[in-house]
Amino acid sequence: MDSLRIKTFVVLILFVLTVAAVVGNVLLRETSLIVPLEKQEISGEELNAKFLLSLKNFGLNDEWIRKVKKLKNDPDSLLFTYRVDVPKDLPIPLLIKEINILLEKDSVLTDIKEKKIAGRTVINISSGSDLKLRAEVDYKDKISRSAGTIGILLDGISKLEPAYAKEILLQPEIFAVIMIPSKFSASYIDTVISNSKEFVLLLNDEITELDYKFSAKYSEKRLKSSMEKLVKSFKQAVCFLIDDTAELYSSSVYKFIDNHIQKSKLKYRKKSELLFLTGSTEEVASKLRTAALAERLNEPRLVVIPAAEYMNLMDTIMELRKLGCKFINPSEIISAK
Repeated sequence: MDSLRIKTFVVLILFVLTVAAVVGNVLLRETSLIVPLEKQEISGEELNAKFLLSLKNFGLNDEWIRKVKKLKNDPDSLLFTYRVDVPKDLPIPLLIKEINILLEKDSVLTDIKEKKIAGRTVINISSGSDLKLRAEVDYKDKISRSAGTIGILLDGISKLEPAYAKEILLQPEIFAVIMIPSKFSASYIDTVISNSKEFVLLLNDEITELDYKFSAKYSEKRLKSSMEKLVKSFKQAVCFLIDDTAELYSSSVYKFIDNHIQKSKLKYRKKSELLFLTGSTEEVASKLRTAALAERLNEPRLVVIPAAEYMNLMDTIMELRKLGCKFINPSEIISAK
């Protein structure tokens, strides 16, 4: 019996060792197929192109980027020397980070060294062992990037799945959401405010709940009650947004609403004053770029974006921010008027 147990144990051990050897061989084969990507040396021309692209990504004007002569004791490998002026709102370390990102993306073998000389930042970029580009970068008080200031409002957040709406509100971005008066909207205020977001209240024909509804059939006392409940429930609203295309706006009731708003000194805007961006993700992104850059806005602008598209626009917003576009709370724009 003992002999049988010993034989069984030996067979089991041999089986385990055989399986381990097979598995090890397979893993070794798989590992041998993974070849580390070696970084390649880059030519001075290619390096220069990537350097200039990084400056363009931040909206620097051509006249702020000047080629200068290299020093007598500079190595022959140094092909490009620049003096670059940047506006005060663009941190130089952020610019250097962008240069690094563009170079590392293509597995380029480079070495970027930064040092301060007489208040200026000097960037030396080498590839291989050769210094190929140098740039002196300095802040200038009298220059600024020609980009707009935008306040974003999200339309339709209450129609999204709660988990997706929560994901949007958790973004460390600045925007307001548009709400239509309802008990749900009143209960949603704490969620919006606790995530450091703002909201505006839209008065239109979609108001259905009796507490907040306005109708030409109502007595003045009934209308006053609706208005008081509206103001009390949504007192934290940045402003009232009046849909001037709605029947409510053209009805006799609106005169009552307008008088109450004027007497109460509540902030309000007409819907037609806002820029609504609609269409596919690509169309909304294109319209947002136009609003922020093409018109070179002289004053801040309120822009309405479908809430369902907001997460798809993160890259566009980051791109515009790089170019100097400022995204601010809508309340700052509304309070300015």
